[in-house]
Amino acid sequence: MSIPRKQRVIDSHSHLFTNNNLENLTWMTTGTGNPLERNNNLDEYLFFNVFKQGPSLTSTEAIEPDIQGLVFLETDIKNELGMGYKGWKRPIDEYSYILRIIHGQELPEELVLPFKVTPSKDYVRLKQSFVKGVMPWAPIPEGAAKIAEYVTYVTAEAEKYGDSHLKGFRYLLQDKPKQTMTQPGFVESLKWLGEHNYVFDVGIDLRSAGMWQFQEFESILGDLKATPSPVRLVINHLTKANYTIPAKEVEAHSEFQQWGKYMTLIAKYENSYMKFSGGFAELPSELYYNGNQPQTNERLVHICEQIFPWFKHLLELYGVDRLIWGSDWPVATICGGRSAALEWFQITEMLLDMAEVGREDRDKIYYSNTMKAYNIEG
Repeated sequence: MSIPRKQRVIDSHSHLFTNNNLENLTWMTTGTGNPLERNNNLDEYLFFNVFKQGPSLTSTEAIEPDIQGLVFLETDIKNELGMGYKGWKRPIDEYSYILRIIHGQELPEELVLPFKVTPSKDYVRLKQSFVKGVMPWAPIPEGAAKIAEYVTYVTAEAEKYGDSHLKGFRYLLQDKPKQTMTQPGFVESLKWLGEHNYVFDVGIDLRSAGMWQFQEFESILGDLKATPSPVRLVINHLTKANYTIPAKEVEAHSEFQQWGKYMTLIAKYENSYMKFSGGFAELPSELYYNGNQPQTNERLVHICEQIFPWFKHLLELYGVDRLIWGSDWPVATICGGRSAALEWFQITEMLLDMAEVGREDRDKIYYSNTMKAYNIEG
């Protein structure tokens, strides 16, 4: 029996929130049975995905993920544009919550542990060093002057703790109306981010929003590219591709072909990365995992078959140097269970096997590319 080898991982896409913050999430209506209506803090993430206390997973090969940290992405917290600080307060409060985790200053109501023993000093040290970067919300459509004002509030919050861990910002686009990206204020804000060395996470959505988002996004890239310091763009979730199209029909499907044409143009923006994350949320519901029994290899194979055509196309466009890995925990738990980061790693390994990607290049995808994309010091 071979000894399992470990693959170092930085999870580039995770959300963290507690029960007492549920009412501030734009997409959460409490009391409706939403499976995410529970505590989803860093302790939960560590318990199930680092200490591996969930159900046993199907082993595809002798490679184990060694998740050494994560990048926090804003959780689409409630906000209001055009209201100044009043409309920005909740996202700033969310950023402050992550800073409290990093600096060991969580409030009593935020310290909800999935285990009953007192945390050891080693555990506390691990927890405080685990968040490698923070990507808060920002009012991108409001223009450069407002972004600059907003960032002064964000940095003032960070000064209370000493270290900001601030890498950039996200303004989620998947649910926004047409012409959001093409308005002057939006483009102006992205140029400002580039000038100040901040990253922007791009949340466009093929399956639920449509092809127009790709047309809009591609149309602003020339303007961004022409600036002296083009903003770094990290595109989320493999663009939330449409995995409901049967695998055997994907490559001949008009939606896939049109998407491929746009992505060929979008990938030419050199200062950008593609994030392999969020796939669970786009899968047909019959592939969801709901239970405590061991996962089945048959299910994992089916998932890979659905994802592979899209994955292969973007791997060819972005290459192994511009692809990064993320779990999308805890959203991924709806399909993948509480240990969803581990199962997503297994699926990724299977897809990389199918694409014949070597171990050295896999290390780039799982670790070093994320460090570069988010300017994380190693």
